[in-house]
Amino acid sequence: MIHDGVRIAVLQDGDHFGEIALLRRVPRTATVETEQASLLLSLAGKRFEMLLGRAPALRAALEQLADERLEQLAGERLTARV
Repeated sequence: MIHDGVRIAVLQDGDHFGEIALLRRVPRTATVETEQASLLLSLAGKRFEMLLGRAPALRAALEQLADERLEQLAGERLTARV
């Protein structure tokens, strides 16, 4: 996963990305590039909302993760400016 041209994560089987854009209805916060052949599965926004409506604990976990990732990105931006 790349943010502002810097690799911030290497994803593994079962990892997810894009939840911030779906939860906050904002443009994506990072770009994902594959290093090898990969299978990617996507979930449309309406289906994502349906899933979260049926699984409140999942929504809470993803909201917390999104908050943490956004705080991390904000901190990295401040550090890069110094």
